[in-house]
Amino acid sequence: MPEEVRRLAGLLERRFSVSVIWASYEGASRFGEFVQSVGPVPPATLAARLGELEEAGILERVLVEARPPRAEYRLTPHGRRVAELVARGANTVRCSDGGSDASSLQMTYVDGMSRHAACSTGSVNGRPTCGRSRSMHATRVCSSQSA
Repeated sequence: MPEEVRRLAGLLERRFSVSVIWASYEGASRFGEFVQSVGPVPPATLAARLGELEEAGILERVLVEARPPRAEYRLTPHGRRVAELVARGANTVRCSDGGSDASSLQMTYVDGMSRHAACSTGSVNGRPTCGRSRSMHATRVCSSQSA
């Protein structure tokens, strides 16, 4: 196994790493947003994961000049590719006809925002901004494809 694959696998196996990548893919960028999206995670652990993902080139840390100054974390192009692999693995949905449709929850990254490919609505912390649940998106897409 190539060393780069081994290092990435080791990082992804660390607790909360995949959750942090997914949260960033869904739009989280500030520490508090990661806490809200990931759930109960010790602040020191979250800070360590953010640093490790930055060091691995998956996230970039951007200092925002505001009062008070703050840091935001964003997926790098490499990080988006990793997040899309995670999304493909996580977004297999059972449709009403018993088939599988991974594209129904496919996320795209447009204008710095994660969007549902099926309806183009944005999402914040995994919730579509159109108000429908992820499963409603899947049902609607699956139903329209089988018609």
